[in-house]
Amino acid sequence: MSSTLDACFDNTESSKLQPDSSEKPNNVAQDRVLFGAAESDEFSKTAPIVMQAFHIHGETCSRVEAEALQLALDGSKSSEEDEEARLQAYRDMLDELEALHAEALTLESSIEELTSAQNAEDHLDAETTEPSARSQILGVISASLPVIKARIMNLSMAQELVDSALENLTMSLRMESLGIE
Repeated sequence: MSSTLDACFDNTESSKLQPDSSEKPNNVAQDRVLFGAAESDEFSKTAPIVMQAFHIHGETCSRVEAEALQLALDGSKSSEEDEEARLQAYRDMLDELEALHAEALTLESSIEELTSAQNAEDHLDAETTEPSARSQILGVISASLPVIKARIMNLSMAQELVDSALENLTMSLRMESLGIE
């Protein structure tokens, strides 16, 4: 009986040392499934964060761009006597526009990264020819790219507008101080 157990033990040990050709493809397939699941999990975590940031950024841009236009048209609401406060309102607006511009560039790269990594694979359901939920979401995310590019252009134009208004105010104040009107 002990010889039978020893023989079984030897067979088990030798089979562990020899790779079984039928296990390799299965392990590779399992690795691919696990990698795909990890990638899908990363996508499901990243996509909502990026789109929420996109939405918040859009609302903030709309508000700040309207304020920038109002500032450029009407000037600052500081008292006429305080020149530095009037100039500071323009500088603050330029800082806010610059921060939004930098945020827009970061969002653009996040969206491009998200869509390019996922577009490398064509995600179709195995049984049907309809696109998977992921590819439908990717369509929505991809559609936001032209919007973020337009926001970047709008923010640049708003910066130029406020900068020009600041220059005009600076020149006007300088002319007033020299007694030229």
